[in-house]
Amino acid sequence: MNAVPGLHVVARASGLGAIASIRGQDPSLTSYTINGVSVGSSAASTIDSDLLDQAQVDAASDMVAYSFLSPSLRPLYHASAQQGAFGLSVVKGSFQDTSGVLGIAYSHATRTALSALNGQTYLDQSGATYRHLGAVAITGNYADISFPLGSWEASLSDAVSTSRKLPLPNIRAGPVPAGFGPGEVLTSQANNPLLSINGLWNDYAISASFASWDQNEVDDYATRIVNRTPSPFFSSDTTQGSDLYFGVSTATEATHTTVSYDISRSSYRFSALGLPLSTTSIPRSTITLSQNGRLGRVLLDHLGLSAEIGGGHTSPSMNLAIRWPNKSGVQAYVTANAGRRFVDATALGGAIGMSDPATATFDCADRLISTTSVGVNTASPSAYGFSAGYGRQLRSAWLNLSGYDERIYGTIVSNAPVAASAMSAGALPLSALGQLQAAFSTIGGCAGAAPGPSNIFFSQNVGNVNAEYRGLALQAQLALSRNVELDVLYGLTQARLLAVPSLLQSPLSPYVRYAQLPNVAPSALNITADWHPSHYVEALLNVGSSSRNNQNNLPAYTQISAGVLVQLSHQASLSIIGSNLTNQFVGYFVSPEYAVPLPTYGGEGFPTLADPLPHSALYVQLNLRVASRRHDRF
Repeated sequence: MNAVPGLHVVARASGLGAIASIRGQDPSLTSYTINGVSVGSSAASTIDSDLLDQAQVDAASDMVAYSFLSPSLRPLYHASAQQGAFGLSVVKGSFQDTSGVLGIAYSHATRTALSALNGQTYLDQSGATYRHLGAVAITGNYADISFPLGSWEASLSDAVSTSRKLPLPNIRAGPVPAGFGPGEVLTSQANNPLLSINGLWNDYAISASFASWDQNEVDDYATRIVNRTPSPFFSSDTTQGSDLYFGVSTATEATHTTVSYDISRSSYRFSALGLPLSTTSIPRSTITLSQNGRLGRVLLDHLGLSAEIGGGHTSPSMNLAIRWPNKSGVQAYVTANAGRRFVDATALGGAIGMSDPATATFDCADRLISTTSVGVNTASPSAYGFSAGYGRQLRSAWLNLSGYDERIYGTIVSNAPVAASAMSAGALPLSALGQLQAAFSTIGGCAGAAPGPSNIFFSQNVGNVNAEYRGLALQAQLALSRNVELDVLYGLTQARLLAVPSLLQSPLSPYVRYAQLPNVAPSALNITADWHPSHYVEALLNVGSSSRNNQNNLPAYTQISAGVLVQLSHQASLSIIGSNLTNQFVGYFVSPEYAVPLPTYGGEGFPTLADPLPHSALYVQLNLRVASRRHDRF
């Protein structure tokens, strides 16, 4: 999905879950659904992507829709095995069927990988040398049972995943990697039960669902050594939530109308070094009236009126989506939204405040210290925006041009670096700055005087932000010949602050009024060539590029990947994929190497750490898919 302009997906450290940012917006503005059921934003951190059947992005609604497997009418079996660089192994299997009145779907996935640095010996900030060992193992299972309840239909499903990771020092800001000796173990467990019921009552269609999500992540570092001194570390954080939905629909020949009520709640609990911190988001209720259908020659895809109640606010909003299709292959559409929305950034780090200096990042070269602190978790911003698009089917091509413009007032910027000098008196414990400054040399291994308050940053969620998001996208699907197709996607994204809150007005703050927001690439290009030399062979070539100010803090870069799919039989296929063939901006550590400074409020470049691209790698995958024929007896 990262190939879509303005869209960026970041995986969590445990390997389970991911956070998506759409149209360059803050990820706190993204909503999610699982199997069509709305869930809280914190649920995204519990999803095992290897179990998903598909993931779709609805940019106009700022929504990511996750779907798992569903039962099939006849038995379907699927299995795949992938091997790749650095010990990567991914094994998947699934089964779908309907037996009598029961529908069944089951899938399993196991992913393992080793560190590219395994077996190497080096010195880290523990002051000890040791042989490197790093690995990750993720196992997930999903099951779905569909069954009748009288004349109604019900479905009960659950996805359960576990992750065990031996994390490696991944930040090199000073002269040595920022690890603290071997032995750290990061474990995570997540599950996503979902119950849905659908049926008819007189002339009304009734839909009800209950979803919940739960993830517990434990960081056990009993063997940690700080400045040659044993310093055991243990942390635990739990993300939980639930969502209850009830909807009633009625239809005429031209329109379909739905009235729904939805209530959700999520919580985030964190503790480290025996010091608990618990933050629970305020329950949110949403009442919605929506309609779709045909109005003459116009298709009404969606007309919605809703009111969200939470955080001490009632947030009414309206959204509209219409299309004008015609028989000549031309299609135009317009969407618009206005009103308020409830934003919950609890799962994005706003609940975490670390008092342990050893969890901070020390940049010796630029004399910076970075850590985390508790920030704003909820907001009720007002938003106004529209988007428009025009598509046309030509003889051998499909062209689509679209654009959007949205303004949001009073929203949240998540995980923003806030300088200690910009924070109000009493916002930090009196000893916090002194401990961090002392750790600059003892833990960070940096020489010279410690940084002052203007160079000590606390990552936190900041509220009362006014922002504007604009963009243009051009998509072209071209048939160059009978067996060669080309897909081109080019996008421009503008994301900027209309007003900068006081917390972000320090000299080194990378948040500048009317300037592009940090880590939102202004432009992106993705080109895919698809060649079918025969019915049994398909070759793909993908070229993706990103401008500066990207999420990796790298200069403008281009990645090239290629793959071949060979159909061995009706049931079996073989895929061979090579990624990042140019081996550009590669590395194993997050470090100042390749890093591009960000423009700042005071005019001086803000030093960054770059997340390098993965090294060139080769992956081989074997797929087996069998569809059985059922012979019913009479």
